[in-house]
Amino acid sequence: MGEGDELVLSGRDEESGSHGSSGIMNKARSERSLRVLAGVLCVPAAAGVLWMLYLILLRAPDGQLSGITQLIQYFYLPSSLTAYLAFGVAALGSLGFLLLRDDRFDAVAVSGAELGVVFSMAALIQGVVAAGFFQGDWWVWDVSTTLMLLLLMVHIGYFILRSSTEPRDRGRRFAAVLGVVAAADFPLIYQGVRWFHAGNPEAVMLWPESSVADPVIQQTLSVGVGAFSLVFVVLLLHRYGMERVRTRMEGLREGTAVASSASAFTSAEGAFR
Repeated sequence: MGEGDELVLSGRDEESGSHGSSGIMNKARSERSLRVLAGVLCVPAAAGVLWMLYLILLRAPDGQLSGITQLIQYFYLPSSLTAYLAFGVAALGSLGFLLLRDDRFDAVAVSGAELGVVFSMAALIQGVVAAGFFQGDWWVWDVSTTLMLLLLMVHIGYFILRSSTEPRDRGRRFAAVLGVVAAADFPLIYQGVRWFHAGNPEAVMLWPESSVADPVIQQTLSVGVGAFSLVFVVLLLHRYGMERVRTRMEGLREGTAVASSASAFTSAEGAFR
């Protein structure tokens, strides 16, 4: 190899290095912007939660429920609807990852699925407690509760499939397929609440014109849903940033392992010559 060839290769290495460093800086700026946006959204999210508590404690009228049961009902609906929102984000992210093979969509999917599991578990626990105090049965097999439990189990399977399948990319693809298939539960939930909405708090939000709920109750539930949605967005932005960092770290580890294996192979090949 001549001196001119060496200079050309050196120039290419410097150019690729500059592109790599600029790419890393762009990613860092993007993640910093997401953190700033999440911090800004914390303000209206906190204000919404405080407004919801004010309406619950000082303005919402007493209905047929009382005490802890009525208090839980105001948190159950925002929790369940936010869980549906999170699972919907997971389904869209999974679909984007399957179509484009972009790690950013995978980060959105896994972040949404994780938050969906959290909010759905919170909703189910609240539903169990409310049913135990109000009806005397700790578990009622109504449509919305059963389908919520189904969504929760499917997304727990999402994480099991994702973590137990090798290689890692195959596990992510299989989990993405499951995340998209889980979206088929959404129209069942909607129609189930519509057909069997007696005593179901979701009906107050979905069909307020057919509900006999007090306007203040509807306002309280609306504020709660809005506040929980903002909290979800804040958590999603934070979780997305963490997932992107974790993905890059795994890529660096895999690259280091491949480089070490190649170096060992080259050394062994040289020893046998």
